[in-house]
Amino acid sequence: MGGSYRVRFLGLIMVCPIVFLVACKNLGGAQDGMHINKVREEIQTQPEEEPKGSLIEISTFSTQLLDEEENRIKNLSLAADILNDEKIPSGAEFSFNETLGRRTKEKGYKEAPIIKNTEKGPQKALGVGGGICQLSSTLYNAAEGAGLEITERHQHSKNVGYVQEGKDATVVYGSQDFKFKNNQTYSIIIKAEVSSKEVSIKLLKVED
Repeated sequence: MGGSYRVRFLGLIMVCPIVFLVACKNLGGAQDGMHINKVREEIQTQPEEEPKGSLIEISTFSTQLLDEEENRIKNLSLAADILNDEKIPSGAEFSFNETLGRRTKEKGYKEAPIIKNTEKGPQKALGVGGGICQLSSTLYNAAEGAGLEITERHQHSKNVGYVQEGKDATVVYGSQDFKFKNNQTYSIIIKAEVSSKEVSIKLLKVED
């Protein structure tokens, strides 16, 4: 009987440390899990900051295409492709004519209807690059909507149908330009698109 008690006592001594170690390990694992969950909660509750370089729309304007004149749409699309993704840093002045350059047949521009001043008054005529005034007018309204400083703008000699009267911006390379200054504290990117139905301009704020 005495030998049996000694065996049981020794067995108990050997088992207790193992049980203690297992319990400590489980407790430590639980504490680690609680710590991880706490860190996760802290991360989730922190306010999300906008990543630098992100784009935020600050203004948009669209004008309807009033006809399906192929050359006119071609000119608009070509000009919009050049204008698209143009970046204007804070404090810089944008020039429509400087950005697009001279509109020539060599650059792909076609003859399309324009409004020409004559002795008999404003008349419709054909001109290389005809139609792009709709793009400059759309951009003007988007820039005005964003609160940008308009530094140069000229109106057509007669009303055009794609914007309200007095809300157009005609451009003639070398004489009449459309300009605005980025008076904001951030850079601005122009997004220009011509679809089968409309001309669209979006101005995006760049978080530098």
